[in-house]
Amino acid sequence: MGKTLVIAMCILLLISMSCLAEERKEEWQEKAFDLKTIKTVAVQLSINSDVVVTEIDQKKLDELIEKRILKSSDQRVRFIPYSQLEDGVGKIANIDIGKLRIEDNIKYNDLMLEHTSILADGILKVNIKALSTTQEFVPVSVYTYTTYQINYISVPVYLPRGGITYTTQAVQVPVQNTSVIPAHNDNIGHAGVEFTLTASKNQQKIWLLLDMRDGKEKKPIEMTERIFQRALDRFQELTNYSTR
Repeated sequence: MGKTLVIAMCILLLISMSCLAEERKEEWQEKAFDLKTIKTVAVQLSINSDVVVTEIDQKKLDELIEKRILKSSDQRVRFIPYSQLEDGVGKIANIDIGKLRIEDNIKYNDLMLEHTSILADGILKVNIKALSTTQEFVPVSVYTYTTYQINYISVPVYLPRGGITYTTQAVQVPVQNTSVIPAHNDNIGHAGVEFTLTASKNQQKIWLLLDMRDGKEKKPIEMTERIFQRALDRFQELTNYSTR
């Protein structure tokens, strides 16, 4: 029983160590800016050029934007998709904004800068900085641990009127054990997102949050979802939302 318990504890320790994730977080806020003036925010998703995203991952990222931000239960600030902002600017300028974005990016940017403040008080840029899985080689390792086994011995018992009898007594004996963990590869998930809130009128940066994570045997898209929720919770704190 004792040996089994010790081995089980060792296995649980190894599993818990393999599940640990490294987290790096940086945050900055322009505290002089009055966040009460931000009532409508357009959400724009972008992906770093060095991040390779599959079609499935792209759909999942779009779903995260929809689920975690656009459809959040916040009441004081209204989130709208960036495509809605583009459509609104196109109607104001009476131009095909999608076509303009492709054919004349400079004019497109000028129009967006000119008219965005009519439709949104701020832009929340969600930049995917990492979304991948790599393998980490782990060399062979040897460790020792102690267990206890029960041995039974005969102990003499001397009778009051002379004579002797024997009884059996259990004795715990320490046993040194050696275990070998073979060399192997660990899958390391990488996820990172940078959130930037900018005022529409003067393009002033208001808030920045960077969250980068590495985790053994973690799925990058699931880590990204946790980053989204963490960022939204923080944004709610800054703007005095009530989460429901």
